Amino acid sequence: MTMKPRQPNHVAFEQANDPCTMAFSEAQARRSDEFWDEVESEFTFTSADGKDLREADHCPDCIQAARNKVKELTLHFINKHSCAISQGATFNLPGNKTDWPSWDIIKFIIAFDTSFGYLPDEFQDAADPEAHIETDYLDDEAAFRFDVVKACDRLALEGAALSWKIGTTATYELWAAAMVKLNDSSKRVQCEAVDDILNALVRTWSDLRTWTFLNPPHIAQKPASKRKKSKK
Repeated sequence: MTMKPRQPNHVAFEQANDPCTMAFSEAQARRSDEFWDEVESEFTFTSADGKDLREADHCPDCIQAARNKVKELTLHFINKHSCAISQGATFNLPGNKTDWPSWDIIKFIIAFDTSFGYLPDEFQDAADPEAHIETDYLDDEAAFRFDVVKACDRLALEGAALSWKIGTTATYELWAAAMVKLNDSSKRVQCEAVDDILNALVRTWSDLRTWTFLNPPHIAQKPASKRKKSKK
């Protein structure tokens, strides 16, 4: 069974809005929105009265709180697989309807180019604005992306170590391919590691079930307690 998350849309690789007409703040905000509009699409955050926390009077603190929760949930989703594999514990077969969108989002995050172009204020009226475009980066989104790449790399390393221990060469090669891609300098290459990770997880799921079946955990038998004879 080969599984492949959807290909990230074009906005992951290139700024959708024309930087020739945008000052720094506008370009930064729009590029950030291009990231979060996609990432938050699979999450719902509502208050007790049913309001979307991200739209509550456009409260910056509410929006940031929702985004922090997205970061937490995304990293937890990756790390729970790493934890299970590191302990040799069984986990749910990947690819169900619940977790599939998460892999789509993870692939998009890794693919996302956090740079953005903008036109400095002193060149807003220049005859040739394209000649004066400068580039900067989204700090918060870049840090989140780095954490996701690092978590995926840890997962690939845990998976490769388990496959090496069990002796499943084909599965090990999938994990190894994921590690190589994640450490590539190109985001287009890095995001493709998610395909290898998902397929390696499926193989590891079956490998681990078979390994556990052939090597059942040893359950020590406690010696029966003996009643002490009372001294007369």
